[in-house]
Amino acid sequence: AREQPRSASVILQQIERMQRQIDYQLARSRAAASRAVPGVIAPVAPSVASIVSAMQRLYAAKNLKIEESIDSACVAQCDPMDLNEMLANLVDNACKWAKGTVRITGRVEGMPQCAVISVEDDGPGLPEESMEVVFKVGERLDERVPGSGLGLPIVRDLAELYGGSIGLERSSMGGLKALLTLPQTK
Repeated sequence: AREQPRSASVILQQIERMQRQIDYQLARSRAAASRAVPGVIAPVAPSVASIVSAMQRLYAAKNLKIEESIDSACVAQCDPMDLNEMLANLVDNACKWAKGTVRITGRVEGMPQCAVISVEDDGPGLPEESMEVVFKVGERLDERVPGSGLGLPIVRDLAELYGGSIGLERSSMGGLKALLTLPQTK
């Protein structure tokens, strides 16, 4: 209203950053509370399907091929909203960087059984030395691509709160592969 567009832009950016921090802390609190509730489970296939649908609309201009193959027995012992949060961050990152293809798989493995969800792309990938750096809150390796630097730290915190893990490695498609492991049973 005071015709100071630069100041207004900076204020809006700071408000968005604060909102992301609040969302991040709320997600952590929700996950901590959900761990204490027995029997809370989240089927992976429906979460992936809704996220893929949203990403296809969001990244329509990129004309991405998003492949999904989720075992129907793949269920995570966590709050469904937290599973959506983790998967949305991983799939969004893959779509941002993919040249043409994103692949999402979900299977059950191990003893005790775990849901293992893989999200990979055919983009440029990350150098080996950066694969741990991207898990630091606010850390971004390329400022030209929109993002807050909170997505992967949120995924790691939530996964660990549920007794799971997240790791990054080189994809056979040439880009990055994120491997999310969450318990199926306590």
